[in-house]
This record gives sequence, structure tokens and C-alpha cells, in this order.
Amino acid sequence: MGLIAGEIDVALPDITFQELDDFLSATKFRHEHSKAFAEEQTYFERNGRRYPWDRRVLEFNGIPNYNYKDVTPFNRLVETIDSLPIVKTSRIILLISQKEQTDYDFNFHFDLDAGYGFRLCFGLDTSKTFLEMSRLRPNYLAHGRELKKIEQTMVEDKVYEIIPSKSNTVFCINGNEYPHRVPVNNSSARFVLIVRGNLTSLNNVKFLKRIEE
Repeated sequence: MGLIAGEIDVALPDITFQELDDFLSATKFRHEHSKAFAEEQTYFERNGRRYPWDRRVLEFNGIPNYNYKDVTPFNRLVETIDSLPIVKTSRIILLISQKEQTDYDFNFHFDLDAGYGFRLCFGLDTSKTFLEMSRLRPNYLAHGRELKKIEQTMVEDKVYEIIPSKSNTVFCINGNEYPHRVPVNNSSARFVLIVRGNLTSLNNVKFLKRIEE
């Protein structure tokens, strides 16, 4: 059986969202004048409105940006990030700020994990679904891996709901054959650190719960 998604048994510290908002404000100009801003620009050109979340690339291929490891609250997360089974020279870390919203037009998509990736999550609502995942139909795998738009008809009918057991928690998700979508966040502000790269092994990862197929 293959792992679709799993919640990892790891303790995350409480973080001050104001510190994260301050970091986003302080790095806004640099981000908007970097190559990393291309995704937001493409989204605006395609949809005629701003990208719904704030993003920052904290690390790319193992090279840190913004000196994030010395910045609060990221300095309290370095040990946890380093414990994940990702080859550090291939590691990419992306910060996403997901504020409360009414709607948006993201459907199933990949985050370039090309395998298993990790999500360090802060401020999740344990009564609501964080992610939904479904298997991409085999004849659309090449289409999906090229990051082209995934239509509803391209995924199978069965949808797996990823519901957190803790507000601050870590998920491992399968980014190979299983695209995901984020239901509209109508709960509160939350932050997610996506950590991806070349996986070493999941053998030593302890899960609180798993979804398998």
C-alpha cells in the first residue's frame, strides 16, 4: 500500500503570527523584484486578480534566503526542518500565508514536490479539512507533472480529506500521482511552510495517522 498523506508525530512550537506578518512586510519589496515573484505575476495575468496568498521562498536548493535561520520565529523551526528526510542540497522551503477568504479559483494542482513533500502548519482548524487529495487519472500524469491546469475530469472521483489532529502540525503528502487542493479558508489566519526536495526515506518517520491506498 502506498502513502497518500500522513500526519507526523512531532511537536511544533507556538509562533507569533505578528512576527510572520512583520517578516512578510519587511521582505515584500525584495520578493516582488525576484524570480520567485513570477508565479504571482502569471496568476494575475491568467485570472485578472492578485494571487490569494503571500509567498516567500526561504531556501532554494539548500541555499537560504533572507537569512531566515536567524530570524524569529524561523530560528525555532530549524531543528524540525533539518530532521525531515530531505537531502539538504536539494531542499526548497516556501512560506505561505493563508488569510481568511471567501473564495478563490485553485483546483487540484501540484506544488513541484515530484514525490513526497512536507507541510509545517500553524493555526489550522482541527474541525475542518486542510487539504483534499485525489489520484490523477493515468493518461493525465504527464499533463499534471508539466504543471498544466488540472481539470476536474482528470482526477478520479474519490477524494481524500486531510484533517489535522493539532493546530500546529506536520503533514507528509504524496506529490507524485496525487494532486491536492486547499478548501477555502474561512476559519482564521494560518501559515504553512512547504519543505520539499529529494527524499531519503520515510522508514524512520513516526506517523500519528496515515491515509494509504
